[in-house]
Amino acid sequence: MKFIRSVAAVVAGFIVAVIFNIAIQSLNRVLYPDDVVTDPALIKERLPTMPVGPLVVVVIAWETGAFVGGLVAALVAGWAPSVHAGMIGAAMLAATITNFLMLPGHPNWMVIAGLLLPLPVSILAGNLVSPRTPPSAPVSNP
Repeated sequence: MKFIRSVAAVVAGFIVAVIFNIAIQSLNRVLYPDDVVTDPALIKERLPTMPVGPLVVVVIAWETGAFVGGLVAALVAGWAPSVHAGMIGAAMLAATITNFLMLPGHPNWMVIAGLLLPLPVSILAGNLVSPRTPPSAPVSNP
């Protein structure tokens, strides 16, 4: 039962992470309508000269997705919250690396933030859930 709950937690957390990521990145269409492009070839071309604003929104989307997804995974799992949240952070990190490989030309600050933040942000979410999660087994003193 624990295994099934763990798998469900990670799947639910990842789905929520992706939804938040997409939702926040879609704000760029409202905030920066002239700078938003969806064609990958055009993104590759414009990425090096893109203004900082839309790129900041993307980084915020990545990290918010990692945080909220980690939070959901930790809550659904009910045990080892930091581990389950960390799995979401690892998945978001892998997605970010894939993004960097598919669309080269990201500014250095964006690459650094994308590589360094998803794991700690998701684990922080798991740690916030920790006090609310009952221990998995009672500890006995011999």
